[in-house]
Amino acid sequence: NENIVANINGQKETIPLQRLIAGAHTGHLGDIDSPCYRFSRAPLPHELNYQFTVQDSGDAGDFYYLRVRQKDDQWAWSSPIFFRCHDNSDTSSAVKGTDRLSGHVAL
Repeated sequence: NENIVANINGQKETIPLQRLIAGAHTGHLGDIDSPCYRFSRAPLPHELNYQFTVQDSGDAGDFYYLRVRQKDDQWAWSSPIFFRCHDNSDTSSAVKGTDRLSGHVAL
């Protein structure tokens, strides 16, 4: 029974998450000719998670960000993603050559 709660132009709108999983939701803030809003369909967990492995020769503390274009041409950006060595070595030293790095992103 989770809800999405939004304050749109000072008006509180509450939409059940299950409603957004079923599909997009639109509404008006007043009469038919008033400002309107649209919430896109809420993605399912398998549509959000992506795991990957990357080889990098950068220094410890380097970061990446992920930018994706969805099938519906909407865009999403992640916050910075910081990587660590799999062998749990001292991250204060530089990551060299083909050390294996990994990360997990959930947008």
